[in-house]
Amino acid sequence: MMFALFSLIQKQRHKYGWLCLTLILLTVSGVQAQVGAGGIPFSFQRNLPDAVPTVQMPQVDVAIYLAEDANVSKDEPFRFGAPIEVHYTLENSGQWTTLPDGSRIWRLRISSPGAYSINLLYDAFYLPEGAELFLYNDRQTQVIGAFTSANNWIDGTGATQPLAGDATTLEYFEPASVAGHGRISISRVVHAYRNVFGYRNHLDDYGDSGTCNNNVNCPEGLPWQNEKRSVALIIDQGFRLCTGSLINNTSNNFTPYFLTANHCIESSDETHWVFVFNYESPGCDNQNVPTNQTVSNAILRSTNAASDFALLQLSTNIPEAYHPYFNGWSRIDTPSTNSCAIHHPEGDIKKISFDNNPTTSDRYLGSSGVAGSHWKITTWDDGTTEGGSSGSPLFDQNHRIIGQLHGGYAACGNTLSDWYGKFAMSWAYGTSASTRLRDWLDPANTGVWTLDGIDPTVAGRIGGVVVDPYGDPLSGVRVHVIDSTQETTTNALGEYMLALPSGTFHLEFTKFGYQHMVQNNVTVVQNDTVWVNVVMAAVPAGILAGTVTTQDGTPLQNASVFISGTPYDTMQTDEYGHFFVELPATSYSVHVLFSAATNPPLNVRTDTTLTVLPGDTTHATVILYISLIEPAGPDAYGYRAYDRYDRDLPAPYDWIELDPSFGAPGMPFSFTASDSSAILTAPFPLTFYGGSSDTLTVNANGWLLPGIHRETGSVNSPIPYNAGNDPAGIIAPFWDRMQVGLGNQQFTWYDSRFHRWILEFTAQRVLNPTNRLQNWQVHFLDPVFYPTRTGDCEILFIYSRMDHLTDCTIGIENPNEQSGLQLLYNSALNTTCWPIEDGAAIRFTTGRSSESGGVTVSLTLYPAAPDLSGATIFMAGCAITANAENAFVHESVPAVSAAAMLFFAGYEAARISGIPVQPNVMNQAAMEAWRLDPPSQLYASQYDGIVTLSWRKPESILAAPNPDARYAVYRNGTRIAQSLADTVFTDEVQPNGQEATYRVVTQYRYGVSAPSDSVHLVIDLAADENISALPAVYALHPAYPNPFNPSATLAYDLPRAGRVSINLYNVNGQRVATLVDNVQAAGFYHVMWNAAGQPSGMYLAVFESGGHRFVQKMLLLK
Repeated sequence: MMFALFSLIQKQRHKYGWLCLTLILLTVSGVQAQVGAGGIPFSFQRNLPDAVPTVQMPQVDVAIYLAEDANVSKDEPFRFGAPIEVHYTLENSGQWTTLPDGSRIWRLRISSPGAYSINLLYDAFYLPEGAELFLYNDRQTQVIGAFTSANNWIDGTGATQPLAGDATTLEYFEPASVAGHGRISISRVVHAYRNVFGYRNHLDDYGDSGTCNNNVNCPEGLPWQNEKRSVALIIDQGFRLCTGSLINNTSNNFTPYFLTANHCIESSDETHWVFVFNYESPGCDNQNVPTNQTVSNAILRSTNAASDFALLQLSTNIPEAYHPYFNGWSRIDTPSTNSCAIHHPEGDIKKISFDNNPTTSDRYLGSSGVAGSHWKITTWDDGTTEGGSSGSPLFDQNHRIIGQLHGGYAACGNTLSDWYGKFAMSWAYGTSASTRLRDWLDPANTGVWTLDGIDPTVAGRIGGVVVDPYGDPLSGVRVHVIDSTQETTTNALGEYMLALPSGTFHLEFTKFGYQHMVQNNVTVVQNDTVWVNVVMAAVPAGILAGTVTTQDGTPLQNASVFISGTPYDTMQTDEYGHFFVELPATSYSVHVLFSAATNPPLNVRTDTTLTVLPGDTTHATVILYISLIEPAGPDAYGYRAYDRYDRDLPAPYDWIELDPSFGAPGMPFSFTASDSSAILTAPFPLTFYGGSSDTLTVNANGWLLPGIHRETGSVNSPIPYNAGNDPAGIIAPFWDRMQVGLGNQQFTWYDSRFHRWILEFTAQRVLNPTNRLQNWQVHFLDPVFYPTRTGDCEILFIYSRMDHLTDCTIGIENPNEQSGLQLLYNSALNTTCWPIEDGAAIRFTTGRSSESGGVTVSLTLYPAAPDLSGATIFMAGCAITANAENAFVHESVPAVSAAAMLFFAGYEAARISGIPVQPNVMNQAAMEAWRLDPPSQLYASQYDGIVTLSWRKPESILAAPNPDARYAVYRNGTRIAQSLADTVFTDEVQPNGQEATYRVVTQYRYGVSAPSDSVHLVIDLAADENISALPAVYALHPAYPNPFNPSATLAYDLPRAGRVSINLYNVNGQRVATLVDNVQAAGFYHVMWNAAGQPSGMYLAVFESGGHRFVQKMLLLK
């Protein structure tokens, strides 16, 4: 709102912060700023009772307040008044007088003896339509109002400014039609014990800023008379002061944008600000000036602490009576040759300061914040800045804003420096409209680097609306005055307005994708607006579908694509190297840049011309010639590492989400502690550096080893490395000291469709700092379907998040520790590699063959199958089916060390590897497979709760012995034994009366049979089970199960009482457990051993009693 503000502001004691007063100013306001409606209080014109009820405030002990103030440090708020909490309302105080027409007047006088002034705060303030409120002092020399419904503020509270003297009268008029609707509740009376406003001493307290300052209307300020009109004093909540400036935007539409400092709005409600314009002495000397040209309330549009700027939009347009000016700006990051500042130091009248030397690019105070974020004024040549100057504009030699005051040490009497947040950094340093200037000050994205100021008080205007042929408004149309720098853009409603002097002008209307329009001979008349409405039709357009690739045809992701002559920002290509944009049909200059943090850094650019056809999609490929397209390696074995952009076999970024919380199929696995390992069973043989394993050791520190291993490796080392205890033959997607139990997750899944085994690691935290997260996957590709020259697996590392690469190793190592591929070690990137970053991928392979040879596979089945039409042998990525003679022949198989796998319903999926396929000849291979027959003739017997099972070998094994076949036993659906070579099994003792159903399956090397027929029985102990039945001999029965994981049961018989010991030893003869060591009575016993803490391997159970000694082997398989 606009209101009659007190005329003088007291000096503050804190440099560059907010100027602090305890006064809260008038903040009642509507959506638009308003002045008091004027007029004369009713009681000044009519005869009303002279006596007005008075409430007197308690005595203020000024001495105590002054004593407290004497101890206040300079960086604390300056206090001028004593707050007195009250509760006076229209209902509980004052006096109502009813007029003949039914209207009413309420009056209340508030007295606080000895006060220089009194001001009031309201916790409820609402004036209905037609109601008026005046306030005046006893001598009626100062009257404010009338306040009306236009002064109601959104939160229902308010305040009124100080009135001179020690008594204030409120006079509220309420029409009969709205009787009882008004709300006035006074919550605080402020007794001014300091004469900060000079109410009794004229100018004695006026002009308290430093004496070296220049009034803006002194001769040195004459060249800056336009710019000064934009600068305003900011008063927040009545006790904090800053400075700021109106600022122009490329639409030249007088939007009341206001630039100030970020630290001026911290922890503040900018909707309760008051902006005081033209608070300046009319001449060079200090002269009393009015402070009634104000606007209250604003919206915060953007702010950023890096350059300490805040951009506000005032709640209303600036009245022409204020003669506002909207300053121009420059976002060129080049030092000015000289500088000028216009500001309100210490809340004083407007001052102007000059520096005749170039500014210096610096960080705040020379040591704080972002480098290059501020302009440094080394020393002021004329004038200075003080508290309250914060946020004031810094102008260059062209009268354009280049920054706003953040802070510094300058003052009268010294030659110290000030720092201004750079407009150039504020322009686009932020990542969104709320943290940068460009979205607001260049709404049409014209891209201009400088903009001059604009004066809305010139002679006349041109305005209008621009629409398309359907009548829909067109926003962002550039309206330019030909042969002039004057231009604007249309708003969301298609409207525009240009301020111009009298004369005749030619206008052009341009918008990307629309016809170019010109309107000639538009005459502008003084104090008038001429309207020019325009219809613009869209021009034919097409789609440009581009692809950016290397010279090898590999798509380049995150290449920057800029198309000249368009309003579009620079585009980034997607993972396929694609970019898409709709453009008017014509030719364009296209600029493509690709950069990467390689060693050394890579920057490649090309420029080309592409033509877009109307109503069609133009497909175009832009090729960047990149030198870094060769893989790392080979190492001594033949492995190479391919990045995303390497030629021949680029690694695809193929992240397959496994987390079940996202509906993915992964199975979780975990680590028990830091530096611990999980042992996983591979879905196919893992062939790595010529070795093969069905298991994989996965360590919590980000490395893997085929097979079962107990090595630890918390401290990463180079690859290769054989001088320490680091794991040999490591696969290291991210080898670092990692933490567990802090949200890290691991999943595994076999993708049977694409024949790859995927391990996923997410939220992996390094030991320090723990807030850096890494996400990666490892893909093992089955050589049957992805052939390599040596028959080894291809391995892919996929990275979706990489936050900390300082202390890790990435690569693979030969188990002989003599060779390998190191891509990264402790931040040092292999010079042939692309950066390990989000979206990176690496393929390790021994290569593929471009040659081929023929293969004939001899397939032997047990038992033989008369019809092989349903059988398929996959070999080296080729599918081979039986021909009419039941022969498996393929004429073109890659010339590699091939692996093959059989798919034939009912038979095991037999595999062979190491098939040497020679080029250009017919090669021979042989395979055999057994039908997946289950055991037959399952029989069960029991004695005293002990069940013994026996069965007949499967028919396929009877046809031909299978040395790899084993058996697994299930009781009531639970597997109780596996990997049994014999066809007889004795179960452990079961409780009397328990029902048991047994089945047996055959475990072939490459598959498992269906279950055998079942046998069902009820456990029946001997009828004389309560009579001691003693064994006849000493015995140690076979352990059950065996092999086991992690527990097994040992049963033993004692024909007579005596000492018994059972000890467990590893293969090195070390005793690892004692199960029994005491005297026992004769009888049947059993004891369980839990080997959870022991590694996999062979163990010996030694039973000793009565001079007898029995030894039994036990195999622990984890």
